[in-house]
Amino acid sequence: MRKLSMALAGATAVAGLALTAGTAGATTVHTAGGAKCGSKWCATVRGSGLKVDTFNTHLRSYKAFSGYPYVEVEPPHKKVYFLWWNRVKNVHGFDGKLDRKFPNKTVLCFGVAPTKAYQDHPGDACFTVHK
Repeated sequence: MRKLSMALAGATAVAGLALTAGTAGATTVHTAGGAKCGSKWCATVRGSGLKVDTFNTHLRSYKAFSGYPYVEVEPPHKKVYFLWWNRVKNVHGFDGKLDRKFPNKTVLCFGVAPTKAYQDHPGDACFTVHK
């Protein structure tokens, strides 16, 4: 699993949501619209304060993909857990609704996996939610 002492790069506010983007072992790329990319996946997050309303994720290459969209949630000093969505097939992007408030400094990593495996998925796009 990711280390909480990750190297964080950049900061952005998307619709009032304070986020810092960073990934473990992946380069962070800043793109238009507040999106962040890992080595394989890109994500855009919307919300306000510590609450995340919605997200969008797509392949960095913009090609079609299939699998289970997920959010890997790393609350500070707590156990990592995953939020999963139903399998998608042959899509170019996935829009998900979170509608959740997270503790300050929670790391959220977005991507799509071929199976619902509770492991670190390389290449996902990560954000740190903070005040």
